[in-house]
Amino acid sequence: LEEIIIGDSFNKNIDFRALRLKRITIGNAFNNDINFLSETIEYLEIGNNFNGNVNLLPVNLKYLKLGNSFNQEINQLPELKTLIIGYSFNQEINHLPNSLQTLVLGFKFNSQINNLPINLKELRLGYCFNKNIDDITENIEILELGYLFNQEIKKMGSKIKEIIFNYEFNSCIYKYSENLEKITNREKVLASAMDSVSTIGKGNQSKSTKVEALIDKRTANRTNSGMER
Repeated sequence: LEEIIIGDSFNKNIDFRALRLKRITIGNAFNNDINFLSETIEYLEIGNNFNGNVNLLPVNLKYLKLGNSFNQEINQLPELKTLIIGYSFNQEINHLPNSLQTLVLGFKFNSQINNLPINLKELRLGYCFNKNIDDITENIEILELGYLFNQEIKKMGSKIKEIIFNYEFNSCIYKYSENLEKITNREKVLASAMDSVSTIGKGNQSKSTKVEALIDKRTANRTNSGMER
């Protein structure tokens, strides 16, 4: 037995240490102690009612998904590769493991981020996030910014390939990634940064966006480079 899926009505303590499980999914009613887990577990998903301590998780855990009620400090996580936290979470995240590659934060998250794992490639920030990101994106390749995000970006990580804004983003981007391939919003693909694009801002012509200027600048640079050849 390597996987257990527990339904939405379950809410009791259970000791899994005798089982050499790799995957556990626990439903929405559960809100009990999770310290009795096998060290072999690599995947753990807990439903929307859980709001308990997660600082004593199995050392081999690679994937952790926490539901919409979770809002606890996270200071001693194992060497995760993926961390997904739901709606209510709004705690500091400056002590995440350097092994982390994907981080998804939910609706309410709006804490200042001062430090991110060096191996993080994908960062998705929720609806309420609206803090400065100039010093945290150096190694990021995919960056999603929430609906309320409208901060100036004075420097963008040089490795960013895709950035996702909300449609109303209207702040300056002073320095963008030379590796940028795509700018997207949640409704449609706005632009490919490799091409000349005229669709940004359509349907809202009275409000020019700085994202549009970013695309125009990149297109002009590519055109001038081609003429020099």
